[in-house]
Amino acid sequence: MRFLVRVGGSVEGLAVGAPVTMRGYRVGTVREVAVTFDTGTGRLDVPVVIDIVPGSLIIDGQRPETADGLLDAVATLVRRGLRAQLASPSLLAASREVALDLVPDATPTGLGDGTPPEIPSQP
Repeated sequence: MRFLVRVGGSVEGLAVGAPVTMRGYRVGTVREVAVTFDTGTGRLDVPVVIDIVPGSLIIDGQRPETADGLLDAVATLVRRGLRAQLASPSLLAASREVALDLVPDATPTGLGDGTPPEIPSQP
C-alpha cells in the first residue's frame, strides 16, 4: 500500500527502490522521489512515495493482510508516534533509506487523509 512522506532537507542518496525499514527490518520500498515547487506559496517540497507491504507488520498479534487492514494499522501507529525520517543503513553507505519508528513524546497527529495517505516525518 502506498503512503506519502514529506522530507525536509536533502534527499541525497535516496533512490527509487531504496528500503523502507522499521528498526532495521524491511517493510517496504521507495516508489517515487520528486522535487515539487508551488509558485503560489514559493514552497519547495520533496515528496517521497513509499510502499509498505501488507503482512509486514503485526499489531496486537494480528497481521493485516489487506490494504484496509494495513491502513488502519499504520493510522494507529501514527497516533502513537510513528514518524518517518531518512537514515543511512550503515556508516559507510552513501545510500539512504526511509526509516519508520515510534518517537517518544511526538506531537499527537493523525495519518494525513490525502492520496496517498501521509505519514508524518521528523528531521
